[in-house]
Amino acid sequence: AAFMAISLPLTAGARTIHVPVDEPTIQAGLAAAINGDVVMVAPGTYFEYDLEIAKGITFTSESPDDPSVVAATVIDAGANGRILTVKNRWQHTTIEGMTFQNGYAQNGGGVYFYYTDTAIRHCVFRNCVATSQGGGVYYNDSSQEDEYATFEGCRFEGNDAVNGGSAFYASYASPTLMNCVVQGNVGSALQFVFAPEPQIKNCIIADNGTGLYCYESSPVLMNCTIADNTDEGIYVSVSGSPTLTNCIVWDGGITLSGAFATADARFSNIEGSWPGIGNLNANPMFRSYRSFDYLLAPNSPCLDMGDPSIQDGLSDSHPKWPEWYPNGARSDMGAYGGSNNRGWLN
Repeated sequence: AAFMAISLPLTAGARTIHVPVDEPTIQAGLAAAINGDVVMVAPGTYFEYDLEIAKGITFTSESPDDPSVVAATVIDAGANGRILTVKNRWQHTTIEGMTFQNGYAQNGGGVYFYYTDTAIRHCVFRNCVATSQGGGVYYNDSSQEDEYATFEGCRFEGNDAVNGGSAFYASYASPTLMNCVVQGNVGSALQFVFAPEPQIKNCIIADNGTGLYCYESSPVLMNCTIADNTDEGIYVSVSGSPTLTNCIVWDGGITLSGAFATADARFSNIEGSWPGIGNLNANPMFRSYRSFDYLLAPNSPCLDMGDPSIQDGLSDSHPKWPEWYPNGARSDMGAYGGSNNRGWLN
């Protein structure tokens, strides 16, 4: 009861700071905010960089679930520096519904996350460059004691990094990526280094150089589609050990480099074949429809062939499911299958 009496006034005093109505720039809005505040950015292109969040706030567009608003709410660094640094240890922050583009830095051209408990939703990281690592995002948490960041429904496209992790680089941290699209990035797109157990769920990792680079890390991949990457789909180095369930790795397979590098896969479709229960080596028969790429054709061998103990969150039992596309409750392989496939509709 004493805790409630203390915390209620803090919640009641939270403000919404509108940019550019209340504060003329994003930098001014973030500087004016205190813990619990909301900084809400109106649609427009804001040519700003070297922004910083070191408190527990919500940083959002006016309608973060609307893709047209996300596309219209842009922070553009013009290659003059990093767009944003987030270092809010033990203070939860939410960042949602914005596009970060043309950032430039040694590490983390777009956003640098350091010791952070942050939820990032429906954001786009585009055309950001790092002269070392982490073009779109660089994430470090060497304490391994914090709540790790979660990226949900984000896109990483056209990013570059000289030493890898063009879209996303994480060291000593285990972030979660859900329903994200990592596409068209230069070199290795996702790079995990000494990362204990990152979670990658229902993500599409396609048209990059290398989809996932794993160095002494143990990422857990569930219902991911890793396809059309020009070098490797997954590259495992030293004692890396990714685990794959219900995944598709096609047109760019899995490469193990080093005597202790391993990859455990089950109920997955992997080009060239891979040992493991329920694994396939068959053309997944991808299709595109409207804004969705890498869907499975009605006669794809990956339909209803995922782990039988896992059901699709959405299947043909749904009243609005098209009759011409049979798809039972058993989980499909790939990004649009499994218990979290509803996330693509958000």
